[in-house]
Amino acid sequence: MWSAELMQLVFDKTTTGGSFATYAAAGFVRRNLVAAGYAVERPPGFAGKREMLRGTKA
Repeated sequence: MWSAELMQLVFDKTTTGGSFATYAAAGFVRRNLVAAGYAVERPPGFAGKREMLRGTKA
């Protein structure tokens, strides 16, 4: 589900300035999102989760 190919497809469909937030914070998920082109940050999580991922398409 979090493959580099899928993240690239999602990035390609995202409008400039579009954003995302995800409960998943695993390193490989972050790396695939960054490789696709997103600017990614790792703020504190919610609902008891230590971290989450949030990002935008510049």
